[in-house]
Amino acid sequence: MNARHLIFFFIALTGILCSSPTAHAAQCNITTTALSFGNYDPLSSAPTDTTGTVNISCRTTARNPQVVTFQLTSGGSGTPAQRILSHQTGAGSLIYNIYSNPGRNQIVGDGSGGSMTFTRTIDKTTPWNVQLYGRIDPLQIAPVGLYSDTIIATILW
Repeated sequence: MNARHLIFFFIALTGILCSSPTAHAAQCNITTTALSFGNYDPLSSAPTDTTGTVNISCRTTARNPQVVTFQLTSGGSGTPAQRILSHQTGAGSLIYNIYSNPGRNQIVGDGSGGSMTFTRTIDKTTPWNVQLYGRIDPLQIAPVGLYSDTIIATILW
C-alpha cells in the first residue's frame, strides 16, 4: 500500500467591489482566478506551491486616475498570519498562506497579523494585475479528502 496521501485543495478568491464617496468619478472592477494547489503529499519535505491572479481595472476620465488599495480577508482562520485549509468534513486542517512575491515572505492580507495591503494609482489605460503566490507548508499530516478556504479579495478606491 502506498503511504502517500493525495489531497486536492481549492481556495476560492471572490472579488468584492468597495467604493468611496468619489465613486461617481470611476467604476472599478476586480476579477480573480482561484488558487488551486492540486494534490498534496504529507510525506514530502517540499512545500506545495501554486499561483493565482487578481485583475483590477478602473474606468476613469483621463485626468482622474484612481488610487486603489487591494487586500485579502483572513479566511476561516481569522488571521492572515496563519491561514487554514479545512477538510470537507471538518476532520482536519492544513496551514497555508498567500504571498505577494515568489519568495513567499510577504503575506497579503488586510494589514493585520503582519500582513500587507497594496496601493497603486491606476486609470483606464493601466489595469493592475496582481500575481499571488500560495504555499502549503510541508510535512503536515492530515486525512485524505478535499480541503478549502474562502478568501475575499477587496479593492478600496
